[in-house]
Amino acid sequence: MRRRRLIAWIVYAVCVLLVADVLGWATLRVLALERAERAASAEADAVQRERLALWQMDSFVSALISRESARPYFEYRARYAADLPYGRAWDVGRARAVVRSPLAVGDSGSLIRLHYQVEPDGRVTSPQLDPEVVTPGTETIRAGMLLRELTSISGFDAPLQVEQTGAGRDADMDAGTTGGRATPPGDSGAEDFTDADLRRQLFDLARSGVAAPAEGERGEGVDDVGVGVFRPRWLIDPTREPELVFERDVWVDGEAYRQGIWLDWPALRADLLALAVRLVPGARLEPVAGGESESMLATVPARLLADAPESPVPAWTPIRVTLAVTWFASLVALVAIGLVLGASMSLADRRGRFIAAVSHELRSPLTSFRLSTDLLARAEDEDARRAHIETLRAESRRLEGVVENVLAYAGLQHGAGRADDVSVREILGPLLPALERRCGEAGVTFGHEFTDDAADAVVRVRTGAVEQIVSNLVDNACRYGAQEGGGAVRLRVSRESDSVRIVVADNGPGVPADERKRIFGAFSRGTRSTRSHRGVGLGLALSRGLARADGGELRLVDS
Repeated sequence: MRRRRLIAWIVYAVCVLLVADVLGWATLRVLALERAERAASAEADAVQRERLALWQMDSFVSALISRESARPYFEYRARYAADLPYGRAWDVGRARAVVRSPLAVGDSGSLIRLHYQVEPDGRVTSPQLDPEVVTPGTETIRAGMLLRELTSISGFDAPLQVEQTGAGRDADMDAGTTGGRATPPGDSGAEDFTDADLRRQLFDLARSGVAAPAEGERGEGVDDVGVGVFRPRWLIDPTREPELVFERDVWVDGEAYRQGIWLDWPALRADLLALAVRLVPGARLEPVAGGESESMLATVPARLLADAPESPVPAWTPIRVTLAVTWFASLVALVAIGLVLGASMSLADRRGRFIAAVSHELRSPLTSFRLSTDLLARAEDEDARRAHIETLRAESRRLEGVVENVLAYAGLQHGAGRADDVSVREILGPLLPALERRCGEAGVTFGHEFTDDAADAVVRVRTGAVEQIVSNLVDNACRYGAQEGGGAVRLRVSRESDSVRIVVADNGPGVPADERKRIFGAFSRGTRSTRSHRGVGLGLALSRGLARADGGELRLVDS
């Protein structure tokens, strides 16, 4: 039996470990997938926010460049002829009406530090510097200082990248006034058209809006004018912060000019970041000399940088709640299975002990019945017949006691009967002779002691249950408390507050410490039991059950 119990518990423990291992693995996998999904979602959200920020910044710069692209080429000189054809606007010597350029009177904007033009001979001029002004004002002086500062920056005097004639000029003019246009996404022929490509197309459309005369106003020499598109360029000087310029190539009468705008990069960067930080916290712009990436602006050679997005995971997500519920349900199920397994094995153990005890207790009287009846049938002496009859009566009483104990213990599960108000004297008084007789049969002396307040106390109990409890306790004391040379059993009844205390004491060897916890268990018999101590081990279990059914308690105490 013990081996089977051990095997059952080992199998149960292995199953628990397997379930815990599978649940642990599944939990780790699910949490890893949740973290990956959240990271992917955060990355996708960051990319989307970055795209929106780039669109807003490129739209801002495109509006600025679009306005400058629409400015006619001749406004890049301080004065031009207003009454001559488009292609002869700089021939002020032949003009009757000469006007000042709008750029000379402060039409630059807050983000543009200076407009300038590189002449074919290499001279750098600015429409904001009018050589015919005798007394220069503050703005003119400031423009002169800016022009000297610009020309002193390393890399400003880089040669032109586009030739005057041939394929080079045609390529530069494809978005200018030569009739070219920006290629829309649908005409590109590329299979993968990215977001950056679309933003570049938008910028090409914005900077292709170069002002040109209408068909009826083109006049003489207009075919000798070509205007390119603005292209950004960094002026890198190790001694200062990079400066941003936008330049375009212009051809007038076969001569090449370079027109440009010098932007206030710190101010422009501040305006762009003001748009970006609403979508990309911690955004910053970094100038780049070349290369392409999804994080680059299409209008300015700069890259948008930002810190890695933080994706805080809440303490309880739907997935984590589901995992917690699964773990809790699994643990409850495992505990329940363990309790059921333990109860089943305990029940099987008790059933085995019950069957063994009852079989023994029933076999002995039946054997005695058979032998006594056989002897009674062959006996001729009247005294022998009378002795055999007494044996039959004793065994029948013993058999009756076993059956009554089993039935009474089984009846505990169906509830107690009706209780009556009765005095202690009325319950125990008629029982004393039978108790004394039982002790006499066991060879021990019997004594009883009632206090006056206890004997007359009225209690609500089932009289038969109290009689059975006291009888079982006295019978148990006679069996196990008797010693060689006799023993003593005493019944003491006293009053304690609102209850009555009944004590059955003996002077026997006592109950070993390792048996105290199971002494009230069903079918439990002490290790000192012998064949002469008949019974199925239900006496104390039945007595405690009857006491509790009437609201009392039965305990083992040292006398």
